[in-house]
Amino acid sequence: MPKISMYARNGKPVTTARPRLRPIFDEANSLYFDGSLPDEIELEWNTRFRVCAGRCKWFWRYRSMTDSEKAIRPSWLHNRLIKYPKNMKIELSVETFKNCNYNLKEVQETMIHEMVHAWQAYDGMNGNHGWQFQAKMASIMQDGRSDYTYHHIDLTGLRNRSQW
Repeated sequence: MPKISMYARNGKPVTTARPRLRPIFDEANSLYFDGSLPDEIELEWNTRFRVCAGRCKWFWRYRSMTDSEKAIRPSWLHNRLIKYPKNMKIELSVETFKNCNYNLKEVQETMIHEMVHAWQAYDGMNGNHGWQFQAKMASIMQDGRSDYTYHHIDLTGLRNRSQW
């Protein structure tokens, strides 16, 4: 990656180029999600986020059950609609990661965090930080932490609007 010269909001120079998100996503998808997350998930760097490291967003859509789905479900469920995510996008913050010199470990951990939200949605769960989210993150990270709700990135200079 080419070196770039710019300064983060904490006053430190940024010497590392912004990493490409698709290779990080593809590697994590194959390692931790058995390739179950679709390639159609849009990935992008968001320049508007300040103290939010990332976000996974989507719209819920509903469809009727297919015949193969009806075959494995009881008949009283056949008229129910199936909820599924549509137009999913994972966004990571340029400003937050610029502040930590695009630390690859932090970018990977945040991408995995957002991918767990995507996994929840594709499994029909709400994408929250509940017990399913915590259990999946703990099985992936295996670092002994008990709460994966927040990142631990230096936000110096990002919270105070007067420094912008």
